[in-house]
Amino acid sequence: MLIRQEKQRCRSFLQKKLQTLPLDDLRESDRQIREHILQMPAYLTANSIFCFVSMESEIQTQEIIMQAWLEGKRVAVPRCEPKGILQAYEITDWDEVEMGTYGILEPKTHCPLLRPEEIEFGIIPCIACDRMGYRLGYGGGYYDRYLAHTQFVTAAVCRKQMLLMRTPRESFDIPVDWVVTEDGAIQAQKENMQKKNE
Repeated sequence: MLIRQEKQRCRSFLQKKLQTLPLDDLRESDRQIREHILQMPAYLTANSIFCFVSMESEIQTQEIIMQAWLEGKRVAVPRCEPKGILQAYEITDWDEVEMGTYGILEPKTHCPLLRPEEIEFGIIPCIACDRMGYRLGYGGGYYDRYLAHTQFVTAAVCRKQMLLMRTPRESFDIPVDWVVTEDGAIQAQKENMQKKNE
């Protein structure tokens, strides 16, 4: 319970900090992070990717998704389902998303499921992250439950102002493989990572 309280305090502090950053700085941050993602070997070699559809306050991912379409990649985006389950569904056009849970754009119900084993690279959201790949999310646990059953390479996008020395973590938290900030892609420090299937 104490860790959950620490997470909530940290989450609240960082969200307030984010609100103080100028919009022009945020959009430049988005651009730099996007360029680093698009240059990652794991992205370049992937035929299919998983990517969250960003909200206004998040690092913008729409241009990443559109670039992936231009390159002929399959793109799956998340949909939150009952009982805290997240699933990835393939979209090929923005007409295939609609407003869903928590005010997030999600794939429409006719979109085909893309199984984790069909995905090669995943772009994961966070409020903050540390260099060991542990994320501070929004508290729902959807991504940790989903990532616990995947093997594809994952990269969390994180503004460098939100890169922490150590993220509060619980036993079920799943680290990502890479953390991407405006300064580039940081490979998570493997010696401190828990493997997904352990």
